[in-house]
Amino acid sequence: PTIGDAMQEVKGNEAVAFVLTDMEMGGIATGIDFTEWLQKKYPSVKTIVMSGGDFKQAALDAGANGFFQKPLCSPDDYQKIIEIFTA
Repeated sequence: PTIGDAMQEVKGNEAVAFVLTDMEMGGIATGIDFTEWLQKKYPSVKTIVMSGGDFKQAALDAGANGFFQKPLCSPDDYQKIIEIFTA
């Protein structure tokens, strides 16, 4: 999906509590752009960004609650995701 698709899913949907997004979203926008938008419009939505690249600091600076380097493969990675979303 593109960032526009993702934004439409979130807009007006009170049930959205967390988002797990990739850096590559299709189109010209990135997961960082989406995270910044979420933090401005829906600051209570917890966000994790994943990427195969080194974007950890950029994701955290954009307001992400966490960042994970792909590929996710260890049980610890999945446990950390659960901890972030349930905190």
